[in-house]
Amino acid sequence: LDIGQAMSPPLIRAVKAASPQADLTIVDCPPGTSCPVIEALRGADYVLLVTEPTPFGLNDLKLAVETVRKLKIPFGVLINRADVGDERTKQYCQLERIEVLADIPDDRQVAEAYSRGEMICAAITKYQGLYGDLLSKIETRISAHGG
Repeated sequence: LDIGQAMSPPLIRAVKAASPQADLTIVDCPPGTSCPVIEALRGADYVLLVTEPTPFGLNDLKLAVETVRKLKIPFGVLINRADVGDERTKQYCQLERIEVLADIPDDRQVAEAYSRGEMICAAITKYQGLYGDLLSKIETRISAHGG
């Protein structure tokens, strides 16, 4: 968005309305519980909360978990850069009975491929299985909740 343009919630609504019908639509949003996040969550069948194992990541995750629970949307967690930071995020998920669907390691190749606009699965074949499994888990969770 440029300065002076509409706020992001109206933009998110417009993008969602213009999305073609599909079996799976992914709406990405910033961390936390701001208005853009709430708008992105509206109407979701399932939420994948992406976090990092750092104090800031855990703080944002706790806020997001509280939000999706209040909205009664089924969810799971993906831990990005899982091999940095500490174990508090996994401990929190275990204590709160939150399913961790995948751990993605910190990998410079991923950052390089992403910066070139490439799909990680296509650019780095060792991740095809990880992302394929993640997609299967998400589809299974959506089906289990009637989505």
